[in-house]
Amino acid sequence: MKLTKAFLLLPSVCGFLLGIPDSISAEENGVTQLQRAYQQAIDLAYDPIRRLEKRYTEELEKLKVQKQQTGDLNSVLVIQEEIEGFKNADPKRLEKVPEIRGLRSIFDSNNKKLVEEFRKSQTDILQKASTKFEKMKIEMTKEGKIDLAKQAVDAKDEVQKKIDALEGTSRLGNGEKIAPGLLWSLGSKASFESFMECEADRKEGKWVLSHPNQKKCYIASDKSFKTPFTAKAKAMTDSNEIRFFLDDKETVIFSWSSNPQQLRLVSPTGGRPVGIQGKGFVEKNQMHDLEIRLTRDRLQAYANGELRGELTGDFSEFEGTVGIGPALGSVVTVEGLEVFELQPE
Repeated sequence: MKLTKAFLLLPSVCGFLLGIPDSISAEENGVTQLQRAYQQAIDLAYDPIRRLEKRYTEELEKLKVQKQQTGDLNSVLVIQEEIEGFKNADPKRLEKVPEIRGLRSIFDSNNKKLVEEFRKSQTDILQKASTKFEKMKIEMTKEGKIDLAKQAVDAKDEVQKKIDALEGTSRLGNGEKIAPGLLWSLGSKASFESFMECEADRKEGKWVLSHPNQKKCYIASDKSFKTPFTAKAKAMTDSNEIRFFLDDKETVIFSWSSNPQQLRLVSPTGGRPVGIQGKGFVEKNQMHDLEIRLTRDRLQAYANGELRGELTGDFSEFEGTVGIGPALGSVVTVEGLEVFELQPE
């Protein structure tokens, strides 16, 4: 198959590195404005990757039409599999339909370049935001707005954590280390999918998740991840129930409705729930740093830096999405959700 020139014309992340507005002042809503501005800049920096993915699937659709016209049903079905599951590379599809191989090779090489550019752009945006939060803190302090100055300090600390995760290396107790690679970040509605009628409303830069009939539901990343990885969330509940999903399985439950003190863990590969008494409760109406780590042999749940519980098992072949949501009447507010790769020592 001859590739079209349109597919070969690469978008660039660098062109989307927007400056964070200098017009944001040390007013009462300045911190929120700046948080929204840098998140929007990051979302826009990710657009070239989305455009490349769209271009790739369009070329696959053209190839599928060619195979349909020749009556090659087997190839049509394989190409459709690639269209639906291209984010999870499968060498078997390339073997069954050799024409996919050329498209996939170009896509992979270009995607790698764009991801590298995005990571650099993201770091630049966050560093600029950190500088502006520091300036905002000084201005608010001079004006006697101490509470707002503290908010600016907290916001800067959160940005710094993201910079450290992208540039630095932190080590886990079992010898694994958090690599610089950010795999996915919750941003605009294009970055996730809603399941079980989950309603996701954007308010002041945060996602508010609820179910119209107070049932369980969740949003999940628009891409899948292979073990090992770690998912970090900043979230709160208005009552009970913050649930994490790995693929379509509810894997970790904080503040379980039936027993808020009990942490609920379920293997992402299937099995009976395990309850750990005294480790599940998180204060309502208060943001918490929650983290789910999945390695080849261990599932761990953290809250505010504390290991709350873990399961052991064979998770080496797991691959799936990461999700979060409410249940049984709770409303969960998510300020951030990111997935980072873990690399074995």
